[in-house]
Amino acid sequence: MASDRNDRERFFLDSPYLMALFDEEGRLVDANPAWLGAMSLTFEEARGRGLDVFVAAEDRLLLERAFRNSGGTRATVELRLRGGDGPFWGECTLFHDVATGKTFVTVVDISARITEDRALAAAEAFLERLYGALPQVSLMIFLREGRFVLLGRGASGLLGQGWGSSFSVEELLHDEDLPLMESARERLRRLGDGETCDIVLRLRHHDGTYRAVLVRATPFRRDEGGEVLQVLASAVDITDQKRREEHALDQACRDELTGLRNRRALVAALEKAVAAGEPFALLYLDLDRFKEVNDTFGHAKGDALLCLVGRTLASSLRRGDVAARLGGDEFVLFLPGRAGREEAFDVASRLRAALATALRQDGGSAGIGCSCSVGVGLFPDDGIDAEELLAFADEALYRAKAAGRNCVR
Repeated sequence: MASDRNDRERFFLDSPYLMALFDEEGRLVDANPAWLGAMSLTFEEARGRGLDVFVAAEDRLLLERAFRNSGGTRATVELRLRGGDGPFWGECTLFHDVATGKTFVTVVDISARITEDRALAAAEAFLERLYGALPQVSLMIFLREGRFVLLGRGASGLLGQGWGSSFSVEELLHDEDLPLMESARERLRRLGDGETCDIVLRLRHHDGTYRAVLVRATPFRRDEGGEVLQVLASAVDITDQKRREEHALDQACRDELTGLRNRRALVAALEKAVAAGEPFALLYLDLDRFKEVNDTFGHAKGDALLCLVGRTLASSLRRGDVAARLGGDEFVLFLPGRAGREEAFDVASRLRAALATALRQDGGSAGIGCSCSVGVGLFPDDGIDAEELLAFADEALYRAKAAGRNCVR
């Protein structure tokens, strides 16, 4: 028992934490050296003083309320204490012994933590005001977590979301851009200080539509090994610009008269299919006696007839099919997935019948007896590249004309 008492006394005397004992009337009857040192008092000077004397005046009610709300037996509260060198923050814990009426008080000095917390809160408040005031949209990208946090007042206009909103990559990005973001994430992790990385992404608006956005990112925070954890990025809405570019590109790939694809767009589609090794069929067709239409009724009538053919071809397309006008009265249909010659001939025959119906309903061409001849080519059976296949189908077309026109070869 004596040994236990000695251990407790040594702990009380040697503890770095402030400890004091107050009697049933709230007066100090004992204090360890840490308490006396913090208050810059001798034991004789401290003895008999009430606990409230050691607490800053503005926090005394806070102490009383915490102790009362705890039931008067134990309470912990953060408050300012009146130290010998000035006020300091302490985590104050009170233990009240109902039997003796005495209260044991311990205090842990938390001034450094409070100072750091306040500095961090002030910095966060500053950043909040700063980013909240930005007219443009900024993003904080957390690379490991795969999250975006929207910054700046412009977030509301661009994405219909309040600034400070947080989204996972999957929530905010268009599905087709997820692989792009994954590859960009590796580049972002390796960025040097001051370096930037530009990415064009489609971000989801609150209404469910997508906006094309140019994101320019730079490192913001790294881990101990130097790997970038967070990047700060500006975001500029380029939706209208992308629409204009896509429209211009689309127009550059279209035949001005019929609105069908032109030769350049057709060859690009064929080359992509050839590179992928996908089977497809080509239908190469032109109008029989088209020159007579032009000679008899004029080029305006001939152009109208070509537009009629273009509309008929377009109406026959499946998803993924491409109809193109190569020039004059020559047209080509690119039919992905049509691997068999019999199937391709069947499609060509039905197409020729649909064109025959349309031409019969056109007064001028019907009188001249305008019809349609079709040549068929298959990949990979009849050619191993776009130009070779077009040449084969063109040759098949001329065999159809030589066989009397208005047929398929």
